[in-house]
Parts: sequence; C-alpha cells; structure tokens
Amino acid sequence: MRRWMVVICLLLWCGSCKALRADTYTPDNVRRVELTTRELVYDPVSRMIYASVPGEAGFGGNSVVPINPMNGEIGLPIPVGSQPSHLAVSDDGKYLYVSLDTGDVRRVDLTTGKPAGLFRVGGVRQIAVIPGQHDLIAVSRGGGAGMGAGVALFENGVMRPDTGGPNGFALSFGSLLYTYQNEISSWDFNRYAIKSTGLMPRGSTGSLLSGNLGISGDGNGRIYTNIGVVIDPESQSVLARLPGGGYESTPIPDPKVNRVFFLDGGHIFTDDYTTFVSLDKMDLEGIRDGGGLIRWGTDGLAFRTEKYVYLLRTPMVGKQVKPVDLSVTATHSPSKAAVGRQITSTIVVVNNGRVAATGVTLTFHFPPALAGISAKSTMGQVTTEKGRVVVDIGDLPVGGRCTLTVVLSPQGEGDFATTAVVRGNAWDDRPSNNVSEDVIK
Repeated sequence: MRRWMVVICLLLWCGSCKALRADTYTPDNVRRVELTTRELVYDPVSRMIYASVPGEAGFGGNSVVPINPMNGEIGLPIPVGSQPSHLAVSDDGKYLYVSLDTGDVRRVDLTTGKPAGLFRVGGVRQIAVIPGQHDLIAVSRGGGAGMGAGVALFENGVMRPDTGGPNGFALSFGSLLYTYQNEISSWDFNRYAIKSTGLMPRGSTGSLLSGNLGISGDGNGRIYTNIGVVIDPESQSVLARLPGGGYESTPIPDPKVNRVFFLDGGHIFTDDYTTFVSLDKMDLEGIRDGGGLIRWGTDGLAFRTEKYVYLLRTPMVGKQVKPVDLSVTATHSPSKAAVGRQITSTIVVVNNGRVAATGVTLTFHFPPALAGISAKSTMGQVTTEKGRVVVDIGDLPVGGRCTLTVVLSPQGEGDFATTAVVRGNAWDDRPSNNVSEDVIK
C-alpha cells in the first residue's frame, strides 16, 4: 500500500518536477569531437567509447571509430560494412557487435581491433550481448514499421530455435529477457528465460504497459520506458514515473551511482535511482538536438549531435554506492510430483552483502498446472495471485534471511518449472544469484 501511495504522489507531482531540481550544474569539463555518428557505446574494460559512423560521414565512414573519452582522441577506424548503426559490447570487453543496413550483424574482436564474423540475422531493431556470454547475443529482428520478426538468440551467428515475441526487448539479470509489443494495440509484455534452445516463455500480460514505447533494462532487475515509467517486470507492478522522462528522451539508469540520467535536447536531468525524486540538471548552451546519452568512467557522460560527439566529466554523476548481494534459492519436497499429492516449495532469500538492502521484493512464479494452496513468509507482506506469489520484504539487514513457503497441488502429470526472483533498491553486483529455477518432476 505504501508503494502505491508513493507512486500516486509521484505521478501527480512529476509534471512540475523539472523546475524543482536541487542543483543546476554548468558543464565545465567538455570536449567536442567532430564526427558524424549513429550510436555510441562505452566499453569499461578498454575504457573507450565506440561510435558507429555512416558511409556518408567522410572520415571513418562505414566503420566503428574508437574515442578516448579522457582526452577526445580518435583511434583508427575499424571497417565493418554498409551503414553501421546499433552497437552492443560484451561485459568482458571481448567483442563489439554492430548492426548493418544489410540486415546483418558484424562482430569485432576488440582485443585485435579486427572484424571477427558476419552473422545473417534478418534485420536488426535492437541488439544486446547476454551477460557473461560474449558469444551469445539477443536480436530484435526485422526493420521498418510493423511487427518485426521476433526476438531471437544467436550463438556465434547460429540462431537458437526457440524464439520470442516481436519488437522492443530489454535484458535484466543474466538469465531473464523481456519483450514489449509496442506497435499493435495488444501491448503484450512478455517474460522469457534464456535456455540452451533459445527463449523459454515465462508469462505474458497485456496491461502492464500501453502505447508506442521503447523499453530498456538496467541490469539490476528494473525496466524503463522512454517516458520514464519504471516497472518491476516480475511482480508486474509500476514503481514510479521518473520526473525526467519524456517521449524524446531515453532513461540511462546507473544503479552503481544511484542515478538515472535523461538527455532532453539541450538539458541533462538526473533522478534518484532509489527514491525516484528529482535531483539535478545541466543546461547545455547552444545545443538543441542532443541524443544518444551514455555513461562512461566514474564521472563521465557523452552524447551525440548531427556532427559532433560531446564528452563531459561532472560531479553531477555522483559517487559510487556500496553494492548489495541478494541471493535466492528454491527447492521443493517431496522430490516427485503426483496428482493428489501436495508439493511444498521453499524459497530462501539471503543478504550476503556488506550493507543492508532496502526495498527487497521476492517474486515466485509457478505454472497453471500447479494450483496454489497456501503461501507463508517469515518476513514482509505476502500477495498471492494466479501463478504468482509476491513478498514485499522491505529492509533486509546484512546476513538477514527470509523464507517463503508455498504449498502447491499438481493438476496433471509432467515436469513443472518454477522461478524465484529477488531484487532490491540498490545496485546488486552479483545478479547471477538473483534468480533460482526449480523443476518439479
């Protein structure tokens, strides 16, 4: 109830929030690089920004160009093919993936600075590298208007057979992927698990979002839209609408510094990642068409205009916060399922980190073939719905533990897959243990 009261207040207040920022920063450390680009991405391993440069640009045309954000120096262009656009870099800094207007994806080995493969994917609307797996990418396929060709996983250029629903997608955690059908009125929001055969459906809803919105993930469990709506895709709830959001801006969440950044033409806004309130703004004198905002380094921001790349360093970014380490494990008993015999699932959440975790939420999903009988938790408020149990744990101290016990009744024969997901307000530096899958056979 408290969360929804906060959300309602935020929604009523957000219309005037941009004028109520705490501080206004002046960009006092700005470098301008003359370069025509389509997209920017930052590789924290090499500490370089990579820019896709179209063929008509002259210097670096049809290439990816590295930029040192510390001094603005441009490196040697890496030829990749016709009209490069979307970029995605693996979290280990090994590979950079580049979409081309031929409908292909070029892979670049960043350790050698040379192309390392051309993959036929059938058009690219969005691309991302699966965390911890530099050979595996997710691609929203198809181009132009319409429904597209769905989201698919490609491993070393080979498509895994099980694909997902079309249009925009967002990764969140290492093993979960979300898609949103943003061009037809069904507005389906879908949840998937990443498997060796591709994408395994985990549920769908048509009421979580609506409208022609883009979505992005923050790697910490939340999904953001371009108008600033923040949702928890597992509990399927709206957390807030960020004051800095707008149809012409894209949220850049960085839980490591507890900030969400927006670039709106000639202004950069920040909102608090945890509380969602307005923080600061920066006015960019003489700039009206800024876009493609990214974060780099400890205090850096970068964006692009038609002819330039701007590199900023500012205390507006904030300082890095201490991470939490929430983990979840799901088990069941008895070991085998049978009609008429109840199954007890036990889900345990532990704070393994060095700081207390706030806003902790546990979501447990189970399939329709398992009927829910009861759900009890040692902490927090329990909400039960068809196929889902949500526990609003709240604060969890260092070493704290919460145990959810769910009694289920099999309604048929076969294997039943359940999934438990935990998340909190703060940055979690070990997202791999935030998800636990348990198969009841």
